[in-house]
Amino acid sequence: AQLQKPSPGRAISPFGIAVNYAGLGRNEEALQWLSRAYDEDDPWLTRLSIDPRLTPLHSDPRFQELVRKIGRAN
Repeated sequence: AQLQKPSPGRAISPFGIAVNYAGLGRNEEALQWLSRAYDEDDPWLTRLSIDPRLTPLHSDPRFQELVRKIGRAN
C-alpha cells in the first residue's frame, strides 16, 4: 500500500509497482498495474518484454497482448 502513496515531488511509476507485485507473486495485481502503465504511457514499458522480474507473467495472455499493443504503438 505504501508503494502507491506518492511522496511530495516524487512520481510513482505504475510499471515499478507492477514489478514489485510480480516479485511478491501477486500476478493479478502486477498485470493490473501494467495495464495502468500502458494507459498512462509509462516510459518504463519499453523494458516490458526484457525485464527478468516480469518473467513469471510471460505466459499470461494479458501480458502477451500488452506486448503486442506496445509493439504496434512503436
